[in-house]
Amino acid sequence: MYKILFNYYLAEKQMPITHINLFSFLASACIGIFTTLFCIQLLKPIAVHIGLVDIPGGRKKHLNAVPLIGGIAVFLGFCFALLSFNISLSDYRGLLAGSAVLMLIGVMDDFKELTPRIRLVGQCLATLFLIVWGHISLDHLGNLFFFGNLNLGIGIWSYLLTIFIVLGFINAINMIDGHDGLAGLIILGEALMLAYYNFMFHQGEDAALLLFFFATLCVFLFFNMPLPWRKHASIFFGDAGSTFAGFVIAWFALYLSQLFLSQTHPIKGFNLVTVLWVLAYPLYDLCTVLLHRVMTGKSAFAGSRDHLHYLLFDRGLRLSTVTFLLFVLSIAFGLWGFFLANKHIREFWQLLIFCAVFAVYFLISWRMHLNSAHSSSPPLANARGSELNI
Repeated sequence: MYKILFNYYLAEKQMPITHINLFSFLASACIGIFTTLFCIQLLKPIAVHIGLVDIPGGRKKHLNAVPLIGGIAVFLGFCFALLSFNISLSDYRGLLAGSAVLMLIGVMDDFKELTPRIRLVGQCLATLFLIVWGHISLDHLGNLFFFGNLNLGIGIWSYLLTIFIVLGFINAINMIDGHDGLAGLIILGEALMLAYYNFMFHQGEDAALLLFFFATLCVFLFFNMPLPWRKHASIFFGDAGSTFAGFVIAWFALYLSQLFLSQTHPIKGFNLVTVLWVLAYPLYDLCTVLLHRVMTGKSAFAGSRDHLHYLLFDRGLRLSTVTFLLFVLSIAFGLWGFFLANKHIREFWQLLIFCAVFAVYFLISWRMHLNSAHSSSPPLANARGSELNI
């Protein structure tokens, strides 16, 4: 696989590449890393003092109150890295504005849980910044049904579909934030895969920004994942962090999907479904959980234990094992999508395979859900992001 990845880069060297100064990139990355680290150390005692913490109880089985400042620190680190980088910010105004809106709504939700309507309004506003200031919308769907390229054009249907996709993915990430390190690792892998695609297609600035995001996430995960000298997370992402992270990934994924389908793009095989494979695990989990709830007569807005990470834990797997397995699964989905694109499989068949894999995922999850319904395993929960937040 690594030979395929490298050969694609060599094969496309004739494409124009955005020049990135290596020293400027490394300096900005260091600024992002140290800003994130500084914010974590600064905000932890403040969060405890003002009550911005996740209190154990009910479905939440951590032992102590945990500061919900991981997302704030990552956001500030990413912003400082972006602002210090020697590029024009005009293309990223929507990214910064939308992220700021989600951070504000998320922090308010972490303090005192907001209604789903308020959260949805904030997420819609952030997506409008993506569309209006970022000039990103799902205009081209590609040849998904053998009828030729399906182009929605710039208009109401394109905007509505974009809002639907972005909101779905934001909440998909929020829903998998169920225990230490899981959402952070999944986002980390997706950011790295999207950064490689941008590098491969010579979108140097976007690749650099995704690597800044990757670097700040690494700092967060150092405090969020169990380590030999620390059994539990010392900070959580919070709803602010999970929604912000989902928005960042959705931003770059949408842009990349439209780049793949642009009329001037010379590489065949890469399309919207290629990007869907990168995002597959959170999307599969979201659709599976919603279908479970509809089939069992439950509210789609009620938190429950029908997520795959809970189901695996209920079968006796350790939390660290569950996190590692799902991280590997997410990476495997992304690599499988690259393999299909590399083999120039037609878009319709790629979409059909994507749906077939989802059907298998759903059936396995449903079977595990039925089995766990008869067990008496103690409930597991962690951050507030483990509750459905749509």
